[in-house]
Amino acid sequence: MLKIIIMSILFSGICQANGLESSTIRKHLAAKMPMMKKCYKDELDKTNRKFKFNSVLNFNINNSGRVEDINIDIKDNADNKYVQATSACLKLALEETIFPKFKGKGKVKVNQTMRFETMLR
Repeated sequence: MLKIIIMSILFSGICQANGLESSTIRKHLAAKMPMMKKCYKDELDKTNRKFKFNSVLNFNINNSGRVEDINIDIKDNADNKYVQATSACLKLALEETIFPKFKGKGKVKVNQTMRFETMLR
């Protein structure tokens, strides 16, 4: 069984003042979980070894709801080519995510810590 553990999500910027609630951000990210799991599973299928890693997804949401300035910070196993490929796939998943538009000219900064690992049943 594949499991992605969301360890923490930190928001900064103008979230609630402009109508983009943190719960809305969580909902949109949760909708991308199947794609994020697929990113990880596809790389697991390429190797006969299991691998796990922690990452921090850092990105901004602009007032048109588009994701920009994506940086994925791998906290362990950063040299593993499968982790790097998973990270590249996660970036694509984030690029495809569209959040609701909000008023104002600012950006919402999002930092989401995630752990990717396989769980045995």
